[in-house]
Amino acid sequence: FERWWGGFYLMNREEIEWITGNLFVGNKLWTGGAKMRGGKPFDLRDCLEEIMTQNRILAESKGLRFNLSIDDRLPETVVGDRGRIKQVIINLVSNAIKFTDTGSVMIDAALYNKESWRVTVTDTGTGMSAEVMGKAFDPFFTTKGVGKGTGLGLSQIFGFVKQTGGHIKIYSEVGVGTTVKIYLPRDYAKAPAPSKETGTL
Repeated sequence: FERWWGGFYLMNREEIEWITGNLFVGNKLWTGGAKMRGGKPFDLRDCLEEIMTQNRILAESKGLRFNLSIDDRLPETVVGDRGRIKQVIINLVSNAIKFTDTGSVMIDAALYNKESWRVTVTDTGTGMSAEVMGKAFDPFFTTKGVGKGTGLGLSQIFGFVKQTGGHIKIYSEVGVGTTVKIYLPRDYAKAPAPSKETGTL
């Protein structure tokens, strides 16, 4: 979500708070000093539909198929930070669209087990090598080149997901595409121990 102008990144207040908040939390997470608490009930389907609406024009302007699938077993209401969950999914979707020139970008939301749910973002884009995938969650790691990215996107997502007690998996193959799966608790108070996993398609 960066805009580059005259050698400087231009960000609005919400974006700055997102970055600084996640950097602070990420630092505490790696030392075991932070965990998401609280959260409020929100309509997950409504949140996902908003994300589809906000990204559909960009996807369709590239000729991509852009679809949402929601598991019938998924409860209408989950407990969490709606704004941050929405931003996480938006970041994944916008990245998927950016790196996909042909084919599709898909969002799938499903009930994973009685305590958690899963959102999957899949694209048919350029994909990543095993080496790049292994560094994908590292702060400031980017393949976009100078002035084209902060390298904070996936590390922020990882920090937030771990903070909730959830976990994230990434699968990718060059020339095939990328799939990112995020597992989040239906209620932060019942969150399981977090973990990070990577793999290939």
